[in-house]
Amino acid sequence: MSSKYPPFPGKPPQTKKFIEQQHKVWDAIHNIELPIIIFIQKVFNVSQTIIFWDTVSRIGRAKPISLTPLILFALGKYEKAKHLSKSLIFFSLLSSIGKLVMKRRRPGSYPEVYALCCSSSSSFPSRHMIGFTIVSYFFPFRWFFIILMMIDRIVTGLHYPSDCFFGYLLGEISLVMAKYIFDANLIVFLLFLAVIIWPNGGKILSGAFPIIIAPDVVISKFTFPLIL
Repeated sequence: MSSKYPPFPGKPPQTKKFIEQQHKVWDAIHNIELPIIIFIQKVFNVSQTIIFWDTVSRIGRAKPISLTPLILFALGKYEKAKHLSKSLIFFSLLSSIGKLVMKRRRPGSYPEVYALCCSSSSSFPSRHMIGFTIVSYFFPFRWFFIILMMIDRIVTGLHYPSDCFFGYLLGEISLVMAKYIFDANLIVFLLFLAVIIWPNGGKILSGAFPIIIAPDVVISKFTFPLIL
C-alpha cells in the first residue's frame, strides 16, 4: 500500500520480520486509520516521549498481569481473584483466535509510522487492551487506565484504533463469559486449551492456574485478609 506521507525521520531500523501481506480490506481500512495514527504521534511528540509510552506498555505485559490474581487472593478478595483468573483464560482464547484468523500488518511496519520495534504477530486485536480492560475492572480509576493504554498502543505504532476498540470489547466479553462458567473440569480444560493454542499465554495464566485449581474449601480456611 503506497502512502502520501513521507517516512518518519529518525525512525529506528526494524529488525524483526513482520506481516507484509494482508487482505485488501485491511488496506482500505488503513487508508483511514494510518492518518489518525500519524496525527496522534505528532500530537504526543512520539520521538521525544517514547520512553514514557514504552514504560506504560511494560505495565500491560505478561508478568504484571499474571501477578494480579495472586495479589487479589492475598488481599482476601477470593471471588475477584477467581473471576479475574477465569477472565484471563477467555482473554487467551479469544485473542488467539483473532490473531490466527485476522492477519493484519502492524502500523509500525510502515515507514511513515514511528515504532521502536515492530512485532511479528498480527496487529488485530490488541492483547494489551484486552488484558488492561480485564485487570482494570477490579481496581479504581478503570477508565483512566483503559484510555491510557489505548493511547499508548497507538502512539507506539503497535496498534490501530480499531485494534484497541475491539480489544476493549473482547476484554468486556471475557469478563462476562467468566461469570457464567462454574464447572471446575471445564475451566481447567479451557485453561490448558488456551496454553496449547497460545504457548506464550502460559506466562499470563501462570498466576491464574493456582487460583483455578485451588479447592474452595481449602481457600475458605486459609485465605488471609492482608499480607503485612
